[in-house]
Amino acid sequence: MGMRHRSIGLRVGLLIAVPALSLVLLYAFVASLTLSNALTQTRSNSVRSDVGNPIGIFQLEVAAERGLAVLSLATPGSQPIASQLGMQEAATSRSLAQLQQAFSSPAVTASASSAEQTAMRTVLAQGAELNRIRTAVAAHAIGLRTAIADYDSIIWSGYVVLDRVLYSEVSVQQVTQAIDLINLDRARQMTLAEGDLLAGDIAMRRFSGADRMTIASLAATRQQLVRASLADLQDRYRAAIDSFVTAPARSAIATAEATVANTPWHAGAPPAGVVGATPPLPSDQTNVGDCCP
Repeated sequence: MGMRHRSIGLRVGLLIAVPALSLVLLYAFVASLTLSNALTQTRSNSVRSDVGNPIGIFQLEVAAERGLAVLSLATPGSQPIASQLGMQEAATSRSLAQLQQAFSSPAVTASASSAEQTAMRTVLAQGAELNRIRTAVAAHAIGLRTAIADYDSIIWSGYVVLDRVLYSEVSVQQVTQAIDLINLDRARQMTLAEGDLLAGDIAMRRFSGADRMTIASLAATRQQLVRASLADLQDRYRAAIDSFVTAPARSAIATAEATVANTPWHAGAPPAGVVGATPPLPSDQTNVGDCCP
């Protein structure tokens, strides 16, 4: 899974996937649990491959579509963006079909609890909303913030499935560690949403007070999630994250968020400080195998 998120013709600091390894580290964590832990090896493999991986892939595709949809709304005459959005919509639809197939597999249906099955049905129901969102985007009948919120509802429903799977386990320590990793990915999605909104505003050459407040709110929640999650992580998982995104890089991202939230800009080209608020880029790949024996 790529760790970066790019917009067409734009590259600003808030588009970076910051203090999380997406769900890759979470799956490595789950897979590392042995028969003596809360999860049996069979259930561990099921969580990772039959549930976790399809959800993670679907979330990545929805997030990619969200960014392109926002740019399409911001630049309605751009055929290149419209073309890329169409291709991404197809990719998202394929991942939704694969998710539905995974949820209906015998391995999942045989072991999923009632709460887990309910959460899975909710994800698929949220996924069915993609057609409505796409129609509104194509007709330019939806605002940037509403579009982002609608896509986010789909993405966040996937986290509920993972929460339900983990809550069914009995080891408080193991569950807490896994939830911290999920919360780091929630923080990553908030960062990408900030970047999508900012990219759309830059393309439209306007930055409303409501958009600035939205970014400031997302940034505050993101930073709170990161602080709480990193503080609770065991050393080996914290070390893996620190090796991917260093403390200075995290600080630079917070500074970029503050710059955007505190820079007056209502119309026209954005100030140089906003466009130039680009923290250090993490690498696209990281090896999590060594952290999770």
